[in-house]
Amino acid sequence: MATKRYYKKGGTTKKAKKANKINCEGYKNHMMYEPKTGKGKMTKSCQEHLDLSAKGWGHKKPKRK
Repeated sequence: MATKRYYKKGGTTKKAKKANKINCEGYKNHMMYEPKTGKGKMTKSCQEHLDLSAKGWGHKKPKRK
């Protein structure tokens, strides 16, 4: 099954625009993971979370093959 791409080169998608409208009240720092490589990053702000989310990063660490 192919992975969904939530971003495209040179522009933003509807999902990214919708994510920017999310209320950041009550935000807590947490890890986000790049789905292909499994690279993790601690998000320290709501905006950083939204940016990574728009690029396809998620909250669950991908399983290694």
